[in-house]
Amino acid sequence: MSNPKEWSNDYNGFNDWKILLHKDRLEGCSSGDLLPPVAVDTDPSNICQQRCIYCNAYDYRDKAGFENMAPGHLLKLADFYADWGVKSTCIAGGGEPLVNKDTLEMIPRLYSHDIEVGMITNGALLNEKYAEELTNGARFCGISIDGTNEETYKRMRGQNHYRQVVKNVTNLNNLKRKKGSCLDTNLKFLIHPFNYEEVYKIAKLAKDTGCDGVHIRPAGLENIPGVVNYLKPENNPGFDIDEYMKVTLENIEKAQELEDENFKVYAVRHKFGNNFKRVIKFRKCKATPLSGVFGADGWFHMCFSMRGRSGFRLARHYPDPWEIMRVWGSEDHLKLIQDIQPEKCMRCAFTRYNEVIENVIEDDKIFGNFI
Repeated sequence: MSNPKEWSNDYNGFNDWKILLHKDRLEGCSSGDLLPPVAVDTDPSNICQQRCIYCNAYDYRDKAGFENMAPGHLLKLADFYADWGVKSTCIAGGGEPLVNKDTLEMIPRLYSHDIEVGMITNGALLNEKYAEELTNGARFCGISIDGTNEETYKRMRGQNHYRQVVKNVTNLNNLKRKKGSCLDTNLKFLIHPFNYEEVYKIAKLAKDTGCDGVHIRPAGLENIPGVVNYLKPENNPGFDIDEYMKVTLENIEKAQELEDENFKVYAVRHKFGNNFKRVIKFRKCKATPLSGVFGADGWFHMCFSMRGRSGFRLARHYPDPWEIMRVWGSEDHLKLIQDIQPEKCMRCAFTRYNEVIENVIEDDKIFGNFI
């Protein structure tokens, strides 16, 4: 079985070793003397026009409500981020961020505060106005598209927006080149038993539409309510996990042949073990203060993978986001962190960050003062 590398160039936005740039934050996570987050997620909306079969936000949205963030509050958050010392925000969501029309006004407000901006969207609403604003100064835009034809796309995402998304991505990249924008665009593809044979094709589509790259990783099927875990033979007797892995890895290797100086393939695997199952290589989860989620429901959630779930809601940010500063690093906050049980969490996006806190900051296994 082939074993392709995650990427050909270590200096990229998906490499988690970038966290070492923020040693002061890591030390704060270890000691409990918390500094402001490096980055936060902004969820403008819990509404989505799609219903992806792997979505881990179903139960959250059912409880929180299918609604947009309150009118005007996104601008208030942009001002608050600057006051707090946040360096960047990814505009994404428990829903689709472009459903909320206020998102368009928030982006230039963030630019005015020198806060770096990224966006993750399903791309169906990525019109000329958003393309113009993103190419004015955003660092990246990831467009989630889990199929390379209308049939697979609809099977994965519940709606048939495939042609519209491809058109919008192409227009965005055309505008990016016309303006000489530094915006980095990637198609995002979650590997699933319904689409694993299309891994090479998604890389080809990304390159053909003018993207800078494609981001490929396994769908997080574990512990998602209402989703059959196709990786378990007892749930799907006809599914061959060995063939699934073989074909997937061969497709990744073939996709990497498309790389050149302007196009890269990022096949993220370090957060997963064999058979793409999640892996936990740390004792305690201490990394949540590196980030956080300003949810459309008005709550600040400590972890985007666990937004809305018991033990991960810190405080209300609506109507007054400055309330977060009053509870950040408090005894109650530190107790919530202490009580996190990683084995009960969904996929951990901060796996490596927790490993760094324990192995580099606390145990100094790299002999940090010897260079």
